[in-house]
Amino acid sequence: MHYPIIFVLISVLMGCSSLPTEKQKPSILTEESILEASNYIDEYTLKKNFEKATKYYFKGTQFFQYQNYNDKETVTSQYYPEAKSSLQIYFKMKGMKIVESNVINQDITLHENNEGTVFTVHKRLTVYNGLGMRTTDSIGRVFGVKRGKLVVLQEHTRSKL
Repeated sequence: MHYPIIFVLISVLMGCSSLPTEKQKPSILTEESILEASNYIDEYTLKKNFEKATKYYFKGTQFFQYQNYNDKETVTSQYYPEAKSSLQIYFKMKGMKIVESNVINQDITLHENNEGTVFTVHKRLTVYNGLGMRTTDSIGRVFGVKRGKLVVLQEHTRSKL
């Protein structure tokens, strides 16, 4: 009798094959990898190292900034090529420095669309030409994979005094 062969054929047709399949590569989009990448960006932003802080950005990264003006929230956005020069100016400013940054909340979520989000809230003390300002900064980064590399697809930033 050919019961084992029939069982294998039926299980393959039913989608529950116990036959060995080609080994799949592990995903580079994991909670651990996106948290590590987000913390890496934060670390090198604090150290004002432009090359390292922008490691995960690419030409398709879109930046969103949320600000309140006259009790109305405004949203501005730009892609990395447009934002790059503004980022470079910040990194070169000698008089501005984040002297204290404490994470007060951090959430990580993987989505079914092969993306993941790290949402971080920081309490920061920023000094500009000797004047200090305390803020609460909320940063949301949406990660994805492009050409086999982990990248930031979107970055959302909101600061409150």
